[in-house]
Amino acid sequence: ELLCSARRPRGRRKQIEPCSALLRVRMSSEFASGERTVCYSGGLGTCDECDSQGSCICSGFFSANSDFILMDRSRWDEQQLLCPIFIPLLSSLYAIAAIVAAESIRRGASSLKFQIEMAARNKQSYCEYLPPAILCLGLLAMATSIALAAVKIFVPNMVFGVDLLPSLLLFTKQILFTSASEIYAFHVVKIALRNQEVVIGSQKRREAENRQFFAQCFKAVLYAGTSMIQLIAAALGTSGYSASFDQQVVLALAVYISEAARLLISACLVIIDHRKLMRSFNASVESAKVGSHVSRCHDPSAFLLDI
Repeated sequence: ELLCSARRPRGRRKQIEPCSALLRVRMSSEFASGERTVCYSGGLGTCDECDSQGSCICSGFFSANSDFILMDRSRWDEQQLLCPIFIPLLSSLYAIAAIVAAESIRRGASSLKFQIEMAARNKQSYCEYLPPAILCLGLLAMATSIALAAVKIFVPNMVFGVDLLPSLLLFTKQILFTSASEIYAFHVVKIALRNQEVVIGSQKRREAENRQFFAQCFKAVLYAGTSMIQLIAAALGTSGYSASFDQQVVLALAVYISEAARLLISACLVIIDHRKLMRSFNASVESAKVGSHVSRCHDPSAFLLDI
């Protein structure tokens, strides 16, 4: 007030304007109980309008229920800082995700039935014949996606990284999707290696399968480790250990940084696996040519046809 009064012309009764640049906060011009109201203004945004308690006033289509860094601090007897969530857009995205997941379940169920019949017809165990396991994990992941969408639509005040239920559903969905994709990748490589068995031999084929199996397990464990951070943050938030704004910012940064690192490592591993897979398929083609040539050499009729 003293800093602002220095700019006020003498002899005039004029309302004192706040010096937001000096105080680094935005103050509303309304008075409540003789005190000015301070609205949030910081690195995450600026509140344009707040009530007498300093809580940001959200319009009808906006909400303060942001994931990981919760802007609605009322559960900890603090102010509502910002209103960054556009509710219609977020609800529409989750509804679309639920519809896509439901359609995927409908199609995946028929595919699973077919794969189970194939395994029974060929008398193969599910440990050797992997498509049924892949489809089961995918169907469970889709069902988890529907449950997660229902929670986010009908209970919008439950957020990731703070509340345990949505965080647990998100973690479960990520683990199921990752497991299904890694098993599928191993299944494709396993087929390619078996086609090369004529050339490389059964011993080298088993060694290559074991190496690929441990590589896929490493990627799955890496993904599970990075996904666990938001679940730990939710557990700490539920128990009250990470209730402060600064702690939630640190945990959110840990989630984002670990996710970026995981995506970078996964991209590098995908490129490496793609190159290995292309070499493996090329070797499978050569093996098939060698096998065809050997069979033709042992077939006199094929020899006479060549002549």
